Amino acid sequence: WRHAEGDKYGQGPAEQIPNPKSQIPNLTRVWQSKEMGIRIKYPEEWKVSQKLGVVEFGEKIKMSGVGTKENLSDLVDREAKGIKLAREREYMTVGTVAITILAWDDMGQMRQRAMLKNGDRLIVLDAVGAEETLRAILSSLVFI
Repeated sequence: WRHAEGDKYGQGPAEQIPNPKSQIPNLTRVWQSKEMGIRIKYPEEWKVSQKLGVVEFGEKIKMSGVGTKENLSDLVDREAKGIKLAREREYMTVGTVAITILAWDDMGQMRQRAMLKNGDRLIVLDAVGAEETLRAILSSLVFI
């Protein structure tokens, strides 16, 4: 056996193995907010709209921000109490900012909530069925 064949052992013929990178849209557009202090990339085909402090990226991701002095751990703990999580909390770091991701099933749809703090501002991104895209968007995050 060659090493390359051994890596894919048990996954079936190569044409049946999904390529995770092919499921992530190319992030080519940029959105930024001086109020939230962030800049992110999102897929070109997604329309962005903003109403009452909520920014919608396409139909799958919504972002909001609110001022708070409370620490992120306490905010996440309170949020997680009302949700039956589908898996353990996930953690990411972008620059020096920690991000916590909660995931749960809502009537057959996988939902995720990413929570982070930029100074005294809590930023929440909610995603429906866009797990890999949410992670890619979070990875593109720049603090301004």
